[in-house]
Amino acid sequence: MENMDLIDGLDFINKAFEKRLESKNWDMWISRYQHMDKNTYVSFEEFCKGSSQKVENLTNEEVLEKSENVRKVHQKNHPGINPKKLSKEEIETLVKGGG
Repeated sequence: MENMDLIDGLDFINKAFEKRLESKNWDMWISRYQHMDKNTYVSFEEFCKGSSQKVENLTNEEVLEKSENVRKVHQKNHPGINPKKLSKEEIETLVKGGG
């Protein structure tokens, strides 16, 4: 009986995560909807099919490398706008959930 409670609990948690993802997808779809026209319209269902979240397990060094690549692309595309370059310590604080 305890195993059934555990399975039911895990099912409940999984359903909660699914609903949370659906809510986030809805918010994102609504923000894009206002810019859609007859040629670019995508239904919410189609949008959700293409928005499965991919989780990557990255080392701190890989995160730093990816963020540096994003910064370089941003600088190339927006040369007059230079975001603050964060130190390794500042990035680690942000990754750990600090302010």
